Amino acid sequence: MRLAIIGDVHGRFDILATLLQQACATRHIAAAVQVGDFGFFEDKLPARPPFHFPVPLYAVCGNHDDHAYLARMRRAGMLQHWAEANLFYQERASVVRLGGLCIGFIGGALHTDRPQRRHGGNVITADEAHRAAELFNSARPEVIISHSCPAGIGIGMQSTAELAWGVTEHVLLAGYDPGPHHDCGEAQLTRLWQALKTRPRLWCFGHFHTSRDVVIESTRFLCVPRIAAAHPLPVWDSAV
Repeated sequence: MRLAIIGDVHGRFDILATLLQQACATRHIAAAVQVGDFGFFEDKLPARPPFHFPVPLYAVCGNHDDHAYLARMRRAGMLQHWAEANLFYQERASVVRLGGLCIGFIGGALHTDRPQRRHGGNVITADEAHRAAELFNSARPEVIISHSCPAGIGIGMQSTAELAWGVTEHVLLAGYDPGPHHDCGEAQLTRLWQALKTRPRLWCFGHFHTSRDVVIESTRFLCVPRIAAAHPLPVWDSAV
């Protein structure tokens, strides 16, 4: 199965639709996964979307999505309208089986530009990481999709100088652990990684708006950049 891997979208659904059409035509993808900061805001993505994606697209939330809006949509049973447009929002600690491929999802990440919202917001809680570990150890996904990455395990994502104040103000002083400066990410995803009994083949994330491709133990960690019209979507073939 060929999966398109979509970086942060930030509401640019026009670019995304074009890139998906290109990936269908040239790479023959069967589905797409998206790593958060999709653009889940009421003014960007109404209950009845004005588009229909050419393949099923499975997306998690990032830190820059409207989590309260997502909760309202879920409570009202309105996510079905997105599904009719081939858009499937994936809750934290969820899995999807596509043919013989199992994919695990866990969204959320810390803010560096505003205060954290812990309950029902951007922060991945210990309970959510624990639920994900239990589910993933049962389902054994070959692919995991998150918004950020585990911290301190060697992936090597680095904080930038312009974010230093925000990391101090909104992360460290708020009592959260971003991991070491040279290998930052999410402490709760680190705990998830450490709890996994079976390593996934691939772990995809975004959040940092850059590219990274490293292997830790037997898992390929792939950071995909924000989407851009000039850059085709990365494609992963589960058969390779």
